[in-house]
Amino acid sequence: MDVAQMLTHCQRPMELALTNPKPPRKLLGYILGPMAKNSVFGPKPYERNGYTPPEFKIADPQVFGENKEKLLKLIDRFPQEMPNAGLNHPFFGPLPLDV
Repeated sequence: MDVAQMLTHCQRPMELALTNPKPPRKLLGYILGPMAKNSVFGPKPYERNGYTPPEFKIADPQVFGENKEKLLKLIDRFPQEMPNAGLNHPFFGPLPLDV
């Protein structure tokens, strides 16, 4: 993954968080989500080359300048819009504000 692809990769979760309505939660999320939530949102750092959902994998070439601007705009929007978007993750379910 090059830098331009990483910028797009960083945009995807932010876009998902700001999406309303959220995608429906799948059965696997209801079963495994609460158990996995503690390991993902705990104090332990992420492992290198860990699992990445397919929709967050970026393989096609990206334009650095465009993606840089788009990510900066998302970063600016995020603090204002996130509280209104809701904290319901499509896999983990409801998230507390202190996560």
